[in-house]
Amino acid sequence: MNLFIDTTTKYVSIIVFDQNGVERVIQYEGNNDHTTTIYQHLAEIDLTKLQAIYVTSGPGSYTGVRIGVLVAKTLAHELHIKLYAINTLELFYNGTSRAVLLDARGKKYFKYDGTDFSQIAYDDVTSEFIIDSYVDASWLPNNNITSQFQEVSPLELKIEYLKEAI
Repeated sequence: MNLFIDTTTKYVSIIVFDQNGVERVIQYEGNNDHTTTIYQHLAEIDLTKLQAIYVTSGPGSYTGVRIGVLVAKTLAHELHIKLYAINTLELFYNGTSRAVLLDARGKKYFKYDGTDFSQIAYDDVTSEFIIDSYVDASWLPNNNITSQFQEVSPLELKIEYLKEAI
């Protein structure tokens, strides 16, 4: 079994899956409390059965990204299992196949169109997909999506902050 963690937005996704499908989905809207809630939800999962951890490494909420990445790094290190990371914008792009936007604060959005990262003004937002939802659990058993994650050592995983996204 594999564990997926995304805490880059106000939404938290914890998904247990393998190539055959999704076993467990825990998703909730955080209230600036990812630090205190994520552990109680992880306690509901048999971590000893995990073979790999998949995590979004940002960009996103400064604190939110740090929480998800820290939990993933710690679990992968302590359980001696593989760790895979993906840029949040790339994951949502791969799931939707259209340009995605992430709030960059200050009436700006970070945009990824499958090729380039850019920053656009709030007034320039048209039909692009704004990331304001949970990760779709059905994306994860899809090898076309999980193959986009990069294997990384827990000690070397770096966070992609909003300012570094472009």
